[in-house]
Amino acid sequence: IAVEDNSTIHTISSTTMQDLETVTITIPSDGYIVLTGKAWGRIGGTTGGASVFVQIDETSGGGNVIPYWTIFGSSAMPSTSNHFYPIFVQRVYQKTAGAYTFRLEAAQNLTSTGAIMAVADPILIATYYPTAYGTVNTFILSGFGGPDDQYIKKLFTMKINRASRDVA
Repeated sequence: IAVEDNSTIHTISSTTMQDLETVTITIPSDGYIVLTGKAWGRIGGTTGGASVFVQIDETSGGGNVIPYWTIFGSSAMPSTSNHFYPIFVQRVYQKTAGAYTFRLEAAQNLTSTGAIMAVADPILIATYYPTAYGTVNTFILSGFGGPDDQYIKKLFTMKINRASRDVA
């Protein structure tokens, strides 16, 4: 597990994705990396449309990746007061052993004159799940003797291997 967070308030003033937080995780073998991001969003200063995309991605400044983004805001804000929104995004990648950096990022979707858009207190968590769990120990069951005092030996090995599936 790798976690990064900060208490920065990021002003969202561009339609290009900007990094809110990055996290790097090194995985020892092939597996899945589940990423969870959270923050809170704020929009104020307009009664027009204002909204922000938030997503998890590997590419700095990358475009919106459907269906991995979420959006907060409105096509018509009810007042110029500040409006606050919880933000939660999640994404899963299938990766080979190595080090990977992921980012929680945001960009403007709609903006109107006077709109102030921000994302604050971002946290990004990366959790690794291996796809192969290896061989479970071999064991022998014995001592089941019968009338002729024979021992029955049963030997077996279980191997758990999860099928790989590309979910990224």
